Amino acid sequence: MKHLLLNLVLHTRMHWEWAKGIVLASLWVPKYSALTGAAQSAYQTGLNVQAQGNVVLPTTFAVSSATETVIPNPQNTSAALIAPLPPNQPQNANTPLDFIVSGEIQTTASGTVELKLYSGTSTTVGNDTKIADSGAVTQNTLTVPFEFHVHLVLGATSGKIGGWFEGFINNTLITRTALNSVLSGLSNAANPVINVLPSITSSGATSGTPTTITLTQYGWV
Repeated sequence: MKHLLLNLVLHTRMHWEWAKGIVLASLWVPKYSALTGAAQSAYQTGLNVQAQGNVVLPTTFAVSSATETVIPNPQNTSAALIAPLPPNQPQNANTPLDFIVSGEIQTTASGTVELKLYSGTSTTVGNDTKIADSGAVTQNTLTVPFEFHVHLVLGATSGKIGGWFEGFINNTLITRTALNSVLSGLSNAANPVINVLPSITSSGATSGTPTTITLTQYGWV
């Protein structure tokens, strides 16, 4: 009986804290994200999370080409790593929304690193819509932290999303800039409202000198 009561208390507390998107047991869980720890999967319905496969954070991806590469879902590498914004949330419309990507990037050759975020689902970036671009940042054979932060507002009547992005890579600031594209034709009733996916370009990356990106945070906060 004590064991049952303890499980009930833990379940209630974990569900509440996960739903608020805060740190619990050193696992960062955003309010709405495609990324969830395996232990969280049982609570996805309560979180209104549209899972793209359970992915434990942090997750690491190696880039072996200087070509822009959409970061794949490690559970299904033929698909992009997508973070959907679920529908019918009162806080979605006319209220600031924030999307954060952060972690570390390791380069093993001289060159630049560039991060981008797209609206879409395709691993071919020409089929997606770019919303944020860090620009090329010099990173010569280093391991450094980064953060990419996108701030959005969805107009309840206009169906448009506007906003800005900012961040840093290798302690180089990505200065606050308006979104590369104003998205339109959106609705808080659509399922999902919007999908976000990331890409990375590393000019020095080859099979012999790969660049590794580790995502520790990725999702809506």
